[in-house]
Amino acid sequence: MNKEYDLTNELGPQNWLDMVAGEAVIWGHCLNDPMLVAMGTELSLLVQKIRFDDDKFALAEAKGRALERKLAEKKEAKKTTVFIDEMCMGKEGNKSLYDWEFDLVFTDGKYQIQMILPVYYDREKFNEEVRTVAEVQIQASFSDPSFENYEKESVSTVYESQIFVNTRYYDEQGKLLKRTVDFNHEGSSARGWNDFYYFDDFKMAFGTWEEMKKAILSRTK
Repeated sequence: MNKEYDLTNELGPQNWLDMVAGEAVIWGHCLNDPMLVAMGTELSLLVQKIRFDDDKFALAEAKGRALERKLAEKKEAKKTTVFIDEMCMGKEGNKSLYDWEFDLVFTDGKYQIQMILPVYYDREKFNEEVRTVAEVQIQASFSDPSFENYEKESVSTVYESQIFVNTRYYDEQGKLLKRTVDFNHEGSSARGWNDFYYFDDFKMAFGTWEEMKKAILSRTK
């Protein structure tokens, strides 16, 4: 996904038009829709070429609104999960059962940042710097970064010999902000862990994702 993120980084100051253009480029690549990529790129160029106080800037705004509507239609039509970007902490950046993996995903009408540890035997894995840095960066995007004041609900579900513990965090309006899943593997002492953070819009999700990646990379070089 490097190509589309390079384009997004070139969009300049992050006003709403930049974010719509960047989102269109990313979705276009994810959905193999070159027209969507072209529309996003066209909008980004208009924003760069036309001054904000120029009467012609209304053209950029009109194209931005039209692109917003098209994106909404694409999201509504695409009910399955779309994986936008990932960051794996295994050897040479590859996936590993025993190392943290981070994903930026669109599913069920929302953006998610996921932190996944497929297999662990010791809770010390949760003290690894890469995990603590990521958690701090992600949770800083919420009104209560500690998550201590949010409503917390835990439910255990049993399948054969496996127990899945789902813990959900809600704000005052009852909106789901975070979900964790802790579970044991069948016939093994190994466990697995998933963190899911929920975002309503692309700007917040993508901005948080980029800050998280920068923080992790600055500590792993």
